[in-house]
Amino acid sequence: MIERFAIPVITIAITVRPAQAANTPLYPSTTETLHPTEYHPETTYKKIPDRAKLGCDWPYAVRRYNGSGVNSFHYQYEVLRRLTRPPLTA
Repeated sequence: MIERFAIPVITIAITVRPAQAANTPLYPSTTETLHPTEYHPETTYKKIPDRAKLGCDWPYAVRRYNGSGVNSFHYQYEVLRRLTRPPLTA
């Protein structure tokens, strides 16, 4: 059985970073780039909130929990992208 919970909606301003596209460095000063993997076929993420501007660093913890390397960045972008979508409703 799947249950959905309605939570109050809080509107906040989120700073959005430029699109993260294929072959873009994962962070400054690295040569490792975003590319599709067997787990994450995406090559571009648009309207991703800037995690440094959120006021907490849980997105970094989420990424690190998922491991390291390009797959962890894909996962972090997916989690951050979810912040820009409307909440689930019943």
